[in-house]
Amino acid sequence: MSEEKIKHEDKYPSGMLQRVMYVNSMGQLDGEMLLYAEDGNLQQKSVFANGILNGETISLTPTETKILFILMRNAGRTVTNDFLLRRIWPLDEIFEDTLRVHIHRLRQKIEAKGGEARYIATERGIGYRFLVKAGA
Repeated sequence: MSEEKIKHEDKYPSGMLQRVMYVNSMGQLDGEMLLYAEDGNLQQKSVFANGILNGETISLTPTETKILFILMRNAGRTVTNDFLLRRIWPLDEIFEDTLRVHIHRLRQKIEAKGGEARYIATERGIGYRFLVKAGA
């Protein structure tokens, strides 16, 4: 074993480096991709930017932005609660109630008031689905 490897192992607890590398790879969301709903009303420029709804910028929290980005990338497919929890909070023990609150707040910002779900549907007990076909 080389001296450099021994120093490296002493510096980090066992397995920590592999975990950090794994979490970093999980967190790599394509930040420079433009996603848009085919109805032309909702756009998400990147995982780091606010959305655009009907030509107006909507202020989203970082968590709401990530949720919207993941759902739009998987438009038409159900994204499980477990996948969203692991993808958005990879190091934290977060429960579905927290995810539900963030989805609720996101819906308040992008859905029509008092209307039927236009963008995000709940698949009860499974997860969420972005309803409008999205393009990139």
